[in-house]
Amino acid sequence: MSHLLHSNLLMRIIKFLPLLGLGMALTATSCSHNATTRGLEMRRIDSISWNISAVSDVLPMPFGITVNDSVMSVLGLFDDCWLHNFDLATGEHCGDYVYIGQGPGEIVNTIGMSSVSDSAVSIFDANTGKLHVYDTESYSETACYSFLDSGQVTWQAWGLPRKRGLVLRPSASASENGLALRSFAIVDLTTMEELGVFDGVQDDFTDEPTILSMQSELSISPDGKHFVSATVIGGALELFNIENDKITPAYSELLFPLKFTDKNGLRQPDPDPTYGFAGVCATDSLVYAVVIGSKDPNDADKIAIWGWDGECKGFVKTDRPILKLAVSKDLSTAYAIVYGEDIGLAIATMTLPRL
Repeated sequence: MSHLLHSNLLMRIIKFLPLLGLGMALTATSCSHNATTRGLEMRRIDSISWNISAVSDVLPMPFGITVNDSVMSVLGLFDDCWLHNFDLATGEHCGDYVYIGQGPGEIVNTIGMSSVSDSAVSIFDANTGKLHVYDTESYSETACYSFLDSGQVTWQAWGLPRKRGLVLRPSASASENGLALRSFAIVDLTTMEELGVFDGVQDDFTDEPTILSMQSELSISPDGKHFVSATVIGGALELFNIENDKITPAYSELLFPLKFTDKNGLRQPDPDPTYGFAGVCATDSLVYAVVIGSKDPNDADKIAIWGWDGECKGFVKTDRPILKLAVSKDLSTAYAIVYGEDIGLAIATMTLPRL
């Protein structure tokens, strides 16, 4: 069981690397489990155990989770369906939705989803280039937007309020310099008009911008006013604001620097990585990040908490590796998919410390 979980986790960690053309050889400097960033001790350290809600045979390897007042929705392919609902109170499986396929409302291949509102979620199909929007009552499709005719490569897309979308694309400016970096854009989903673009490198990454080519985890705040991007390999953390259809950087930090070498004309990391972030969860006021901070990807058992201004609010050491994380609206409870040799994959809850 542990070998299978470890292999599946590694497969999840490297899912973007072929797309970015950097290979699978990765490294970073190591980091101890003390709660530090740039040598500054975080204000608060707590040690909290997860409460295992349920161990379900239906639970897939998760690519994303969302929670509302009563249900956790887990994104992952199982029994020809992509979305699987579980009762928050009992952890019991209570429904499967969104079939695999190319028919109306179906998804061929996906790696993430986002809440568009309290009553809608979006899922981007990387194979078809379409962003699907579903209501959260019946999970019937309410809208579908195609990026195939936009004239630009789209790596990933997330729905935003007001029929807007946040799009992850190759960087036009970096491509001109031979770098495979990323850019973000806000688009009008009805016209595919590009309304705002961030195609830059913040100061923390100017010495080695290639770190931004590493696979990243991204989460958008429920109000659609902020998003966070954090690299899985190394610890590049970026916080952004969204206002008036524009993207502005709010904060950046490089927690676990990567060392790169030139090989066959490409900038490649050295082969023994320190892993940075296994996942992120954005709320309207805070960012919750699953921190690995070591060379073992199974050390994803820590949660760091930031404000949108970059101030580190706290640090929680847990007793289980975390695959995906969500937080309740009132910030009182964390929900997660965790794993272990004794339980496999399981739904878990935790009462969060008050900050």
